[in-house]
Amino acid sequence: MPFIGKQPDRGTIRILDTITPANGTTFPLKTEGENFFAASSASLIVSVNGVIQSPNTYSVNEQFIIFDSALTDSDVINHIVSFGDPIDIGITSDASVTTAKLANGSVSTPKLADSSVTEAKLAPGVGGIKTGKSIAMAIVFG
Repeated sequence: MPFIGKQPDRGTIRILDTITPANGTTFPLKTEGENFFAASSASLIVSVNGVIQSPNTYSVNEQFIIFDSALTDSDVINHIVSFGDPIDIGITSDASVTTAKLANGSVSTPKLADSSVTEAKLAPGVGGIKTGKSIAMAIVFG
């Protein structure tokens, strides 16, 4: 499928090029010397001074990572790992799953409401005794 802009990069794990911080908040993201465009801060794992950073402590804007607090030249960015673009599969809308979408045997007894199993839905001879009927039993000893 054609895209306008950056082609999605799904499921590709990349270790980005080393960044040497120097008194600032904004640094370029690169991989193999080329600009790298991260999908979001959540698609990166960033380690600064040996501590994994929470994605809410930095953001990404095009090919730049922007830290909330300035880094100094004594700080070390140990690594930045990208896990590619997240895939948004969305949420299934209410009442959108049809019987045809369910696999055979996928609805188990605990998922059935007691009131949904009625006498009319039981096959003859299955599930017990129907109300008002008598059963004759013969025990044969041999």
